[in-house]
Amino acid sequence: MGLWRDIFGPGQDEAWGALAKQIGADYTPGGWAKAGRIDLRKDGYIITLDVYTVSTGKSSTSYTRMRSPFRNTRGMAMNIYRKSILTGLGKLMGMQDITVGDALFDDHFVVQGSPEPAIVAFLQDAKIRGLIESQPAYASVLFKIKKDDGWFARHYPDGIDELYFLRAGLIKDEQQLKQMFELFTASVDRLSQAGCAFDVHQTPK
Repeated sequence: MGLWRDIFGPGQDEAWGALAKQIGADYTPGGWAKAGRIDLRKDGYIITLDVYTVSTGKSSTSYTRMRSPFRNTRGMAMNIYRKSILTGLGKLMGMQDITVGDALFDDHFVVQGSPEPAIVAFLQDAKIRGLIESQPAYASVLFKIKKDDGWFARHYPDGIDELYFLRAGLIKDEQQLKQMFELFTASVDRLSQAGCAFDVHQTPK
């Protein structure tokens, strides 16, 4: 057990359980059929960290996922991801890429969504941009506002959307996980200032 930990680091239950204690969140250990989960409740909103696995035939890929439900009163849709070698081709074909006015951020990330002024206003927060940029350059990162995928709809009324983050692989690094929670709490504050409501209290199951 000690040698395994020395080689691969702490397991998910150990790493996520310790983090939950540090940030005052609830940790639900994983079992045979599902991975563990962290639920952080703060000021009337909830942020959930879990693992999402996609199976494609004989192989599967796991993603670290973070979500927070909210009433999207501004009707915002947003999609942010790191640029790749294919980005230039996409822009030549008319792909949307909103400029937010930060040269470093604009060079590294594609920003899409509507209404465009609301997306630009959201990303004027330097802390939010910095926390998105802090994700490792090699990482496949997706940060977005999206329609509820059905998980929250089982527990909340209609009209609830998701603040959503997805990154390939199981993240166990404490600093990276803390930065993800910081990104969400900063984003929740920013969206709340814009009039979006995070007044949902029930913990999803």
